[in-house]
Amino acid sequence: MRWRRCLRKFGFNLGLNFFIFLLLWLMSFTNSPMAAVEGVEHLGPAKDLVDNSYYSAKILMPPASNGTMFYVICNGKLYKTDDGGKHFVRVSSNTPLAIDAQDGSRLYRASDNTLYVSPDGGITWYELYKFSSSSWYYITAIAASGNKILVGDDEGHVYLSTDGGKTFNQVLNKYWYDVETLAIVSDNVTYVYIYNKGLYKSTDGGENWSKVGTGLPTDFNYNVKIVVNPVNTDVIVVIDEDDGAYLSTDG
Repeated sequence: MRWRRCLRKFGFNLGLNFFIFLLLWLMSFTNSPMAAVEGVEHLGPAKDLVDNSYYSAKILMPPASNGTMFYVICNGKLYKTDDGGKHFVRVSSNTPLAIDAQDGSRLYRASDNTLYVSPDGGITWYELYKFSSSSWYYITAIAASGNKILVGDDEGHVYLSTDGGKTFNQVLNKYWYDVETLAIVSDNVTYVYIYNKGLYKSTDGGENWSKVGTGLPTDFNYNVKIVVNPVNTDVIVVIDEDDGAYLSTDG
């Protein structure tokens, strides 16, 4: 796997996908403020949503939404749009870490060592699983696709569930280092980035892992994201807010 830097240091928080931020920014030039109708919080033009959330904005977009429906997390609140960002409904003060790749209404969040799930787009939340380990501290990353859920913590552990969160097994241990991000690409292919260790890939659904990412820095340490082209999964971008974006075209 060969990597090359395709974009240098960014000046704002990219969230899940910096392409979506660019979309929101371009929408601001339409000069059409969000309608002040019942059930919709007036946030101003889409540009203001980004500007006012400089340090905390994050995007969660279901793969099948085509940019129409997505969530925005800003200032500790969860918002949802069904019209590509023209109007946002404030959903909850609980802020999720992940969205189910197969179900855009299913969200996941964490509190310390406890995993929570919302089946209705963040309106209601239920405790799904509590990790009880003497070495467990905080959940730092979640990825989900159907019954498959991956959870990482700040001690370098990755846990896998294949039954929707009823049970979890530890599948990776890189002790003392934060799991920065997880990405489920397909039934077989999964990625994880661990601080000071780098990028790891699984080709058997998350059971076994191998180190990949020749040429990729191992010291990304803030808001790291992995973006995979859904059409050609060999095309991968790893984004770090401080160091920019790195591109691989060979998986």
